[in-house]
Amino acid sequence: MGQSRRRSTERLSPGLVRVEMRGIGIRYTAMAWKLQMFWWAVAGILEAFESRRVHAFFYLWYGTPEVDGQWQHWNHEVLPHWDASKRTRFPSMIRFNPPEDVHSPFYPMRGCYSSRNRSVITQQLQELKENGIGVVVLSWSGRPDLPGTHDTQGIRTDDLIELVLDVAQNVDMKVSLHLEPYENRTAFSVREDLVYLAEKFSTHPAMFRMPSTDLPLYYVYDSYRVPVSEWIQVLRPNRPQTIRGTSADGCVVGLWLDSHHGHELVDSGFDGAYTYFASDGFTFGSSVANWRSMSKFSLERNFLFIPSVGPGYDDSKIRPWNRENQKPRRDGAYYDKMWQSAVAGQPEFVSITSYNEWGEGTQIEPAVPKAVDLEHALDETTRAQLGLESSYESYEPHDPFFYLNRTAYWSAFFVEQDYAPFHHVKHEKPTHPHLQEL
Repeated sequence: MGQSRRRSTERLSPGLVRVEMRGIGIRYTAMAWKLQMFWWAVAGILEAFESRRVHAFFYLWYGTPEVDGQWQHWNHEVLPHWDASKRTRFPSMIRFNPPEDVHSPFYPMRGCYSSRNRSVITQQLQELKENGIGVVVLSWSGRPDLPGTHDTQGIRTDDLIELVLDVAQNVDMKVSLHLEPYENRTAFSVREDLVYLAEKFSTHPAMFRMPSTDLPLYYVYDSYRVPVSEWIQVLRPNRPQTIRGTSADGCVVGLWLDSHHGHELVDSGFDGAYTYFASDGFTFGSSVANWRSMSKFSLERNFLFIPSVGPGYDDSKIRPWNRENQKPRRDGAYYDKMWQSAVAGQPEFVSITSYNEWGEGTQIEPAVPKAVDLEHALDETTRAQLGLESSYESYEPHDPFFYLNRTAYWSAFFVEQDYAPFHHVKHEKPTHPHLQEL
């Protein structure tokens, strides 16, 4: 049965509503009507936040010399193409020069910040809360004792999770974790990751837990790179190495990239899937035209489907060879389209890619117009080879908060819609006959 959280607040019709004030019948003025709609909107945003149904991917890899001893990610290197025959088209392995010349096509309103700055994290979580987002999904690079558990820039995030959890508790935000891939990752190493996370973080009051099961929610990036036969041993019950029914249990969702991954995730024992990429058409999963069928597939299997929406995509500064996958923002129309498609499938949750992935241009964090100080930037020849502009993109003609405002609107709209709540039911056997003996 569908579930709805429609507000009981009466939507007043403008102009003809009569109220009694000090015994005198008066009509709402235009200003009074706007005030009424303002408070209705505030109530909707608050309801969205409290529902915890809107999640935002949040990155902790930023650093500054003042806080971290060096620049981190703002000076991201230009990445080489994976195909050796195409690598010579653009210079690579050179770094940008912050704070004037950063790796993003946009420039942050708060400047280049450190993810270790508690004040910044507090401001950011408060910003998300005020716009209807109830869960931040933190990028987790892996256990610190494992080699290779860092991103392409050598950054580890494990030691920052507790800081964000503590700040989140103070501002009433909830936290989920995004398990990033690392060298030699297997289903069995992920099992040990979940044991580690359960021991270190899962009892923190700020950890988000699924309403139906009280289990923590984990997003597993690049899950398809691990064989189904391995995942079955960890994610299905009654196996020697299963997490089910143990302290490491959780609601585990994998990445639905290609069309066949839906069946593979179900057979593996995942509880659901998410699409992550903010580039419509880039993959089967990120193509909004497929979301209705993906939602239907998931609903029929009691499988959680979490579509990921984003305002656009532009990683051309760090991947200049990837311009064909750019998605212009079109003054918010692109973001609106993704939200419309997500809401139409009546999911329980929607994820946003992203709050602050500046390098891929998917951020909704406030950005400002700014010219590049060419005296403190990459040299003219390199800039020409990379096709770099002399100024940053911005959200103009809108203000720096435009995408947060759109998020508030869509979050409030989203939680008014009916949805089928997820129930955590794990079947012992996969559906495919050739996997049933595993």
